Amino acid sequence: MRILKSTQIAIGAVVIGAAIFFGYPYVADRMLGNVNFPNLKPGTVNLIGIDLGKGYAIRVVNQMAQLVEVSKESGFAPTESDSEGATEGSNAKRIPIKDMLAALQGDETSLGRLIMIMNDRGENDSWPPERILWKADDIDKALKGDPALRKKLEFDLNISLDGTPVSKLRIKSYQDGIIVESGVPVTFMVGGERKTLLGRIQTPYRPELMSALDNRLKDKSEISQGMIVGYYAEEAQKILSGRVGKENVRGNLKALIDPAELEPLAVRPTKILDSAKVVITDAFVTDAKYSENENGKDSSYDVTLDLNDEGRRRLWSFSRGKVNAQLLLISNGIAIAAPRIRHELATTELTITQLHDKALLDDMMDLLHKSAGKK
Repeated sequence: MRILKSTQIAIGAVVIGAAIFFGYPYVADRMLGNVNFPNLKPGTVNLIGIDLGKGYAIRVVNQMAQLVEVSKESGFAPTESDSEGATEGSNAKRIPIKDMLAALQGDETSLGRLIMIMNDRGENDSWPPERILWKADDIDKALKGDPALRKKLEFDLNISLDGTPVSKLRIKSYQDGIIVESGVPVTFMVGGERKTLLGRIQTPYRPELMSALDNRLKDKSEISQGMIVGYYAEEAQKILSGRVGKENVRGNLKALIDPAELEPLAVRPTKILDSAKVVITDAFVTDAKYSENENGKDSSYDVTLDLNDEGRRRLWSFSRGKVNAQLLLISNGIAIAAPRIRHELATTELTITQLHDKALLDDMMDLLHKSAGKK
């Protein structure tokens, strides 16, 4: 049965009166019940809560929300929000929100990217444009003596596994090296179930001999293939004559795929994934609209989301005892606002103020209206 607005207002008045008479906490407990809402998987539009007490901060830079990991030395309190501020450097690592949400949906590829970025191993300009990919299982087989795989691995590296240089330089091996793909298990909540997912990470590897060759060439204005081959022969001879020690190529490769060596890489991703709480998604939004606040050249927008009953109760339950806490409004993997909870949110109508990017806002409206149309 549809409740008329006048009836809704009347019910609200009764609730307010009861809260005054019996005490708000008692009434809230009765209305919310003892329901422990199961964790949600993220949707396309999400309202996310972050446990900022675990070393994270929400920053608003150039009117865009960011989630960063901060250290005690940064001088930046986790519960603050800057209107401006640096987001790079060792004291403020930006967390890739899109990969974080996809990992919470159970996507292992995104989990791999999250692991790499959180551990300062993300892809950069030093990576080769053409990738020669070696999976951990194949490297392990090569190290254990598989003749075909060992031969191919030494060919791609242009060096023997014991560190002995080969007689002829293969230019492609010198330029590219290999990319080692290994798996890092991470355990966290995916929806209502705690799961262990395997995040695939990639690590470039080039033998030290190739780095030594790079050093010989770095100051040269013109480099020919003959020059590369000549310097390679000189650096290789240093190793063959014993003047320079052999690299433990086998040991270095083993370390890149060793589960014990990879285990610490799961610590920081686990921490942020366990700190994120999906409060509501587009699945709980029945309608959405926004209005413009004109203020000279810099207009802002207020968004109103109409929630179904479960969405209202989830939001109310989360907001209890969290006055002044911040949330992230995320649309299609982009944080478009960082609203602060000013009071317990117990109504079916949620208003978020002071959004600035109209294009992102319009995209979010389209997503919400499409989602509401499917209900």
